Amino acid sequence: MQLKPEIVTVLNSLGADETEISGLVEYFSARLVQAHANLEQIDDNIASLQTQRVEAQTLIDTLTTAIGKFVIVE
Repeated sequence: MQLKPEIVTVLNSLGADETEISGLVEYFSARLVQAHANLEQIDDNIASLQTQRVEAQTLIDTLTTAIGKFVIVE
């Protein structure tokens, strides 16, 4: 990631040197990468929960059918 020249000019005018500017870029780049990783993990968690929900509903349906064979509904 590279800052636009006008941003670098403003940062330089505020006294930031190349090391500080590079540090800012690295910091925000790392945050962006981590945010993408977090989003991927959330997507994986959602997919897993959806699978678990389907499995739980299947179990409910199976148990309801089985219990229905032995229970008189009043």
